[in-house]
Amino acid sequence: MSKIKIAVVGMGNCFSALYQGFEYYKDASGDSIPGIMFGDIGGYKPSDIEVVAAFDVDKRKVGLPVGKAVFAKPNCIRVFCPSVPDGPIVQMGHILDGVSDFMLEQPEDKSFRLSDAEPVDVVQAIKDSGADMLLNYLPVGSQEATEFYAHCAIDAIVA
Repeated sequence: MSKIKIAVVGMGNCFSALYQGFEYYKDASGDSIPGIMFGDIGGYKPSDIEVVAAFDVDKRKVGLPVGKAVFAKPNCIRVFCPSVPDGPIVQMGHILDGVSDFMLEQPEDKSFRLSDAEPVDVVQAIKDSGADMLLNYLPVGSQEATEFYAHCAIDAIVA
């Protein structure tokens, strides 16, 4: 079986937990794995998931490998698996409504700090990565950004 190749929008706390989980559970087997409802779905296991592209807008994450970006501020989730694969380099996404004014006004270690990098061509980046699907980990309320990335997935012909 081939790997499930995913592209991800948003390198925040929720994705950090998921990415750590991929590594933490990579060697897990059997029917009863604490923390996982099903360790095997259709023959696929956590170790069969590969992150092949990533997008964010925070200057502390853009340009870093995913394995470093998931631990960068303002992320504050518990680190339960500090040794994760580097993975692909986080590319500059499109901001749209994905960052609230409120968040920009918060102290640096608890808020977003926007990168001044030019956004990439998301559709082309997804195609180039060979991704099978695009996961949306944008902040709640990011409707315009969510719709934009949904259209990118459709245009790139991925789930």
